[in-house]
Amino acid sequence: MTQANQISLEQFRVMGIDRSPNTGIYLLGETTVVYFAGNNIVSHNWELKKQKFLPYTDTARGDVKCVAVSPPTQNGQVFLAYSLELDASIIYIVELNTLKRQKSITLPNSTMSFTALAFSAGARYLIAMGNTDSQIFYFDITNGSLVVSQKVTGNASTSTFNTSVNCISFHPTDVNTICCTGKGVYKLLVRSDKGFNYKQTPSKDTYDFKEHIFVGLDSRIIASSTDGHLYCLDTPNYSMQIPIKNQTNGPITNLTLTPKGFVCVTGGNTIHFFDKQADLKNFTEGNSIVIDENSTIVALAVSPGEDKLMALMNDARLIAIPLNNTDPNANQNEGLVTVLPSHHIGVVTGIDVAYRKQLLVTCGEDQSIRVWNYDKMVCEVNHYCKDPPLSVSFHPNGCFMIVGFPEKIAYLAVTVNDLVVQHEFGIRNCKDLKFSHGGQYFAAVNQNSVSVYSSYTFKPVVTIRSQGQRVATFAWSTDDNHIITCDMSGQMGIWVVRSGKSRTSLTSQQTHHFISIVATDPTCARCYGITAPDNTLRETEDTQTKNQLDVVAVPCQVVMGPSNRCLFVSTRNGTIRIYHFPGTSNSVNNFPTTDSVTETVAHHTPVTAMVTSPDFQYLFSSGEDGCIYMMKINGVDQGNQRSDAKITFSEDVLITRSENVEQLKKLRAAQQRVREQSETNANKLATLNQGFEQSIKTIQEKFAAEQAAENQNMAALEQQIEQMNQEACEQIQATNKRFANEEEQKLKRFEMSKENEMNQQEQLKLDIEEARKEWDEKLKKAIAANQASREEAERKFQEQLRSLAEETQRVQEEKNAMIEEYDKWEIERSRELAFEIGKREFEALQLRKEELKKSAELEQQSKRMEEQLKEAKAAEADARDKLNKKAAEVAGKQTDIAQARHLKETRIHELKELKHNLEEKDARIDELTKQNSNLEKHKQLLNDRIADWNKKLEPDQAKLQDITITCERMQQEMQRYNKNHEQLRLESNELRLKIDAKLREIDTRTKEYEEVRQIIRQFKLEVHNVYQALEQDKNNTTHKPKRFSPCLEALYKKYVGDESSSKRKTGVTDIQIERNRQRDALERNITAVARRLSRGDEESKRTQERKMAESVTLMTQISDLRRQIQNLRMKKEILEESHKSMFSQEELHKIIQMQEGRIKELTTQLKQLQLRGNVSRRPAMSKERLPPMNINE
Repeated sequence: MTQANQISLEQFRVMGIDRSPNTGIYLLGETTVVYFAGNNIVSHNWELKKQKFLPYTDTARGDVKCVAVSPPTQNGQVFLAYSLELDASIIYIVELNTLKRQKSITLPNSTMSFTALAFSAGARYLIAMGNTDSQIFYFDITNGSLVVSQKVTGNASTSTFNTSVNCISFHPTDVNTICCTGKGVYKLLVRSDKGFNYKQTPSKDTYDFKEHIFVGLDSRIIASSTDGHLYCLDTPNYSMQIPIKNQTNGPITNLTLTPKGFVCVTGGNTIHFFDKQADLKNFTEGNSIVIDENSTIVALAVSPGEDKLMALMNDARLIAIPLNNTDPNANQNEGLVTVLPSHHIGVVTGIDVAYRKQLLVTCGEDQSIRVWNYDKMVCEVNHYCKDPPLSVSFHPNGCFMIVGFPEKIAYLAVTVNDLVVQHEFGIRNCKDLKFSHGGQYFAAVNQNSVSVYSSYTFKPVVTIRSQGQRVATFAWSTDDNHIITCDMSGQMGIWVVRSGKSRTSLTSQQTHHFISIVATDPTCARCYGITAPDNTLRETEDTQTKNQLDVVAVPCQVVMGPSNRCLFVSTRNGTIRIYHFPGTSNSVNNFPTTDSVTETVAHHTPVTAMVTSPDFQYLFSSGEDGCIYMMKINGVDQGNQRSDAKITFSEDVLITRSENVEQLKKLRAAQQRVREQSETNANKLATLNQGFEQSIKTIQEKFAAEQAAENQNMAALEQQIEQMNQEACEQIQATNKRFANEEEQKLKRFEMSKENEMNQQEQLKLDIEEARKEWDEKLKKAIAANQASREEAERKFQEQLRSLAEETQRVQEEKNAMIEEYDKWEIERSRELAFEIGKREFEALQLRKEELKKSAELEQQSKRMEEQLKEAKAAEADARDKLNKKAAEVAGKQTDIAQARHLKETRIHELKELKHNLEEKDARIDELTKQNSNLEKHKQLLNDRIADWNKKLEPDQAKLQDITITCERMQQEMQRYNKNHEQLRLESNELRLKIDAKLREIDTRTKEYEEVRQIIRQFKLEVHNVYQALEQDKNNTTHKPKRFSPCLEALYKKYVGDESSSKRKTGVTDIQIERNRQRDALERNITAVARRLSRGDEESKRTQERKMAESVTLMTQISDLRRQIQNLRMKKEILEESHKSMFSQEELHKIIQMQEGRIKELTTQLKQLQLRGNVSRRPAMSKERLPPMNINE
């Protein structure tokens, strides 16, 4: 056999998807989706219905542990990286556009497997998370080298609970920044030359994060937790919880980035759409969609065009959701497109094909039986059972099948859209049953026997009993006259179907038994099969082993190839092996060898069933992973194919007599309902016609009156606006002039008062300084004179007291004069401001009252118009709904009659009516287009007028705004003046209190001075007495005791002692301290007055700023008036459009006449059907499928 003609398998199609959350789905272009199915990566184009395959592993290395897809590079390449569970420290990289494996990255000297992967922008770097110690690895994809590694979490002994990393990702624009989240983990790592550094992040040690993504231009992190919460993490100090309507409090999964924000999934089947707010700080939930209450969402993906969202369901459905339809009021299921239908969930237990049709039947643990058209890749019938089916076999004509259940065997008929039970057999747990090649018999394993039944009478033909254990497998001969069986003990037998007798003697018990066998001749003399537990491929001749070959792997099933040139053997590794025969069937030793074996990777789990198509063009296999592979058989010799393989496949459908009788009953009942309904419709249409005519007349009259009133109101409103504009212009000019004059006068007054205050302050300072110098000189002189003579001291002391009194009186008079002058200036200023403010406030109040009145009148008019419009629309909507319901009922009856009748005359008549309706609709469309063009012109004229009015109002509105701003600023200025006046009043009161205290101190000083004078008088008298004693001592000539010395000593003790000297010194020093204190107090008062004057300068500078703020308030008021005018104009346009969109009376008459004519035609058709109702229908023998007979009851 040449290499060119050798049989080989090519993966052609797969029905099913890997629903593991570790794999997911990925959109490549607008019509191509990439997913994992079985042991392959599949690129599926749903428009062209083409698939490409790439095996992701050559041997069984475990499930896919983690997957990552890169963003498109500059060259348009998209890479996919994945890691296997049992393939330690290896990462495989695939280019998705070409679906070719690029390279693999290996972690040297390590047995660690990876739990998470992520690509950087540009797909140059790749990060991987290890399964132990949460260690992160940073790879360079260009050369496959490890750049740096870092341990993310701490030791388990030091942490409060076991931390783990669930999700890792690159920053969208910075390849050196990595985010890691998980259980008790939220960290940002920055790569440098020395390794990784940690960024400051919010403390999230008690959070259990599920996933995270980077969102927006600012790359804000959105993280989801296992307790059903969303968090927005931006800066180290910014952490915000995003509100979400999560009714399950379960984990939030499938965070996916969208153009407007992001989406997530809660409860397994609810998708929440989040949009970014205008302030770019938070996200709000815009809408939520429940895809299917009975299914859950496994994965999400966004198309490259960002216009649709693809969802993978747990039943292997792919559903496309448009992203531009997120209106919360819209229908949730609107716009959903099913790209791939549902497939089996779980293990596929049985598979078989029809000999005369391109149909394939499968059954699975999900209790479903599915009939596929493998040529169109469409599921024709999906039938769910109460019990899980164990096995299935298709009748050669494709109209019947037998299915094994745990409690029975069911014989089912294939109808248009369902499976109907024809008969049931009491055989339990039957996992091996087959139709004969001709379809006249079917056999089923029943414990240790094989029961053969007739396919037409359901009567048992023969029961073949095995003397050993349970029958493991059996096979039909090529002419259906013999059956070969093998039980669990290894005994084999060839039986004649008609007699039930064994053609050969039973073999002895063996250590092995056949688990799958196939016969190649009419007498089952030569058979091929696989045995367990020795895992051997054997060739038998009259139940005796002739050749054998070790399969190496664990085999599952065996199927004969085309023209008996090879054997297809499935294994528990999910692969399919081809054992080629080296020569023709006439060779002496025509048995495969190990060198002739080729292997094809298909499933990821053990293969459960395998079968070829009748023409040997395809090989079908099913596995425990829920996938059904359709592989093309290459190398088939077209000339040597059997002749019956060229039979054209028919499209016949089983139709029974009972179904015809039931449909005839339904047809007669429908005829009766049509007659009754036509009578009721005629009466209702007449009443509706009258009601419509009356309602249209009333609505037209109301609308004409409202339109006239609205036109008058608009004209009056335009006149009022023009008057207001003129008045505003005049007021603005007058106020500008007054404000300019007042501002000049106030500035002049303020400058003059400021100069006077400054001059007075300087003069006061000079006087205080001169007084201080004079006082120092006088005090020195007084001290010197007091030492020389007490009389000179007394005189100088009196002069000093007199000068001090004069100085204080002069200072007090100057201070009082300043206070009086300031009070007068302040009173005049406050009076002027109060008068001006009151005047402005009165004018502003008058204007506001007039505006409020006008706005209230306009609002009342608009409310009345809205209420009338709503009532008219409600009446019109009710009438239209009733008419639509009746029209729908009539249309339903018409469709029922059209389906029951397939006559050429009725179809031609319907085509004529459709043409007539199309012509009328075209005429109506032309009229509507003309009306729309007129409306557009009218709308453009109104827009031009509005623009002109806005331009005219702009300068007047600006002037009015300036007036209000100046009034508000003047009020603020008056408030400040009042505050300053209150402060000055308090300070003047303080100064008065200080002056009173000074006067009291002066009184005390005068009293002390009187006391000093009395002391001096007393001192003079005593000195005079001492002097007299001295004179007496001089004149005394006798030897009497002298009086002078004791008098002098007493005088000294009295006045010159310690107490008297300290008192005199303290008196002098107290006077000096008091004068210094008064000087300091006066200096502080002067500085305070200067500070207040500087404040006045600053306030004058701020007046311009206050004027600008007041202008803003005026602009807001004018904008409010503009919005009110615009709303009124919009309401007017709505009323005009609603008036023009109403049906005219002539159109309603035409519609009613068309419906009455249609009812008459239907009655004639019913009469014709009654004449042909008793004719029985024969099954169609054409190649076209009969139309379904769905007659609504």
